[in-house]
Amino acid sequence: MVERERLSGLDSRMLVAKSFVTQDFVQELVVERFATDPGMLDFDLRADGLSAHPWIRAADLVHFHNLHGGYVHPYSISSISRMRPTLWTLHDMQALTGRCFQSLGCERWREGCGHCPHPNTPPLAMPDRSAELWHFKKAIYDRSHFTAVTPSAWLEGLARTSLLGGHAIRLIRSGIDTDIFRPGVCIGKSGSSRIRIGIVAERGERSSWKFVQSIEWLLDSLHPSANGFELSLVGIDEDDVSTSDSRLVRIPRLTGDQAMANYYQCLDFYVSLSGAENYPLAVLEAQSTGLPVVAFSVGGTSEIVEHGRTGFVASVQEPDMLVQYCLALINDATLRHRMGVAARERALEIGQIDRAVTEYKELYESLV
Repeated sequence: MVERERLSGLDSRMLVAKSFVTQDFVQELVVERFATDPGMLDFDLRADGLSAHPWIRAADLVHFHNLHGGYVHPYSISSISRMRPTLWTLHDMQALTGRCFQSLGCERWREGCGHCPHPNTPPLAMPDRSAELWHFKKAIYDRSHFTAVTPSAWLEGLARTSLLGGHAIRLIRSGIDTDIFRPGVCIGKSGSSRIRIGIVAERGERSSWKFVQSIEWLLDSLHPSANGFELSLVGIDEDDVSTSDSRLVRIPRLTGDQAMANYYQCLDFYVSLSGAENYPLAVLEAQSTGLPVVAFSVGGTSEIVEHGRTGFVASVQEPDMLVQYCLALINDATLRHRMGVAARERALEIGQIDRAVTEYKELYESLV
């Protein structure tokens, strides 16, 4: 995104917790902790570190993304937003809750959190001080001036009824490079006649806590109804999947868009078992590569997957329907082709990164 903004003429720069590239417009923040306060997450960081950074002081506008990575004190939101025009793109629910990335059905975040029913989901923080964190966040937001941006209409709706309800909220859907994620010939595909089903876990990050159903469950549910398939997994550790089923193919973690595009091009369709999402880019990437998608209808997934046209979405409460949709695609090559074509069309319609850059530039100009 930043590279596209720079190509469009903006002098965009990134301050990050950990950099994986060597670029003069990307810099890691030096984190200083002054105390240890169990359960309080990032409130033990120095509050003045980010607002004093020379890039922040020289900026015409500040654009926050994920701030819950252990490198930004929440008080920086109010101090910086009073210094510079500020917008904040939300990639999960953490800004709305006391602690959790995703509420997983819990509604306590609407009125103050506390007595968290999901203490073992990230970010882990014990003891449970979610109510205290929620009230700290409310006080910070009340003293801040920023525009919130959500990639999905689903999160936009939640944000409007949350702690952020008093702030301007905009919907700008995230984009991908549809010239890279496009239908193509599989590189190095074997002569296997098996239908290849793909599953990606957070681009190489352990995310099994989000899986409402397991890989083992899917394999068991598809047997013996279908044997002519294999599950191709990227980014799931061996400890997360215990089965030795021969239909399971583990692929080393992949880095970069082109490597991921090559992976998608070797599949026949894509499945998401996640029970918590905002605007899943893996789903968008798969559709852009011409793959039908089968997923649970969580978060903004249904805004990408058009049920019955580009794939299928099933209720989390009806997991057997997801199995039936997988079987329909396994057994019907014509259906896979028709949905794959529609999936590519849908990605071009809603998912092009240049469209997202244009919308952000227009928002920047309105705020400066």
